[in-house]
Amino acid sequence: MADPVDDLSAAGIKVRVPWRGSLVILVGVLNLAGSEVAELLVSGRTSVKEIKRKLEQRLKEEQKFFPVCLQDLSCGHQKLEDASSCESLSWKDGDDVSIYLTRSSVDIEKCLPILWSAESRSKAAALEFHEIEKLCAKCEEIFQHEPMLLETSGPLTVVGNIHGHFEQLLKLFEQFGTPDKRRYLFLGGYVNKGPRSLDTTCLLFLYKAQQPENLLLLRSNHEEGQMSRIYGFYDECKKRHSVHLWKNFCRTFNMMPVCALVNEKIFCVHGGISPELKNLDQIRQLE
Repeated sequence: MADPVDDLSAAGIKVRVPWRGSLVILVGVLNLAGSEVAELLVSGRTSVKEIKRKLEQRLKEEQKFFPVCLQDLSCGHQKLEDASSCESLSWKDGDDVSIYLTRSSVDIEKCLPILWSAESRSKAAALEFHEIEKLCAKCEEIFQHEPMLLETSGPLTVVGNIHGHFEQLLKLFEQFGTPDKRRYLFLGGYVNKGPRSLDTTCLLFLYKAQQPENLLLLRSNHEEGQMSRIYGFYDECKKRHSVHLWKNFCRTFNMMPVCALVNEKIFCVHGGISPELKNLDQIRQLE
């Protein structure tokens, strides 16, 4: 029996092998109350990836949302690879195994070289849909812990609009250094107008996930649902992946801070703020 996880919101999966060549897997996606929401029947040749797919399909049929694709399966302290089969995991008749779902993190070391590759300079980067989903989830988590008014100190390199010009962003980092070597404050305007808003935003989000203190990202009017739908980002996401991905980015954008105060005297914002906001304390109270 595997060790239990500390997080009660984790999902536990009971695995039993009642007869040779077949596995009955009782899948218990546990909420804080510990209630089980699904059961699955799979064979010994079923892969870990297929278990995730079956679970997600079952939950959709029951109109329950749970982002299984963004989770890892683990047994004890061992992460189970998607390509592994039940047989390859040495689960035998009569075994009683517990495996758990835990949030999977974006593979930064895998994704950054793809965006920096020579191939990606001339055409859209081949980032996997699920990696981008996990990237949005990671950055959303980071932004949730940042205030609407970032209060920081220099030195900082301040950058204005990029607007989907991915090659210019690469050249900027080549000339001044990547966020692991230099601190940046971007004022927004990452998407729309240019041809590669998705790659531009993904590169910035990857560095944000890797170096959250060294890369400060503000939101502009273009990182907003209606603007990004009209001026190109929606169409790019739909063409390369899906509308669902655009919605993920919009949700993440909504968590971003809107302005910054550097060294207690330099106020930084994309294009201004509401005239109803009269002082910094009012901005600090925004959620």
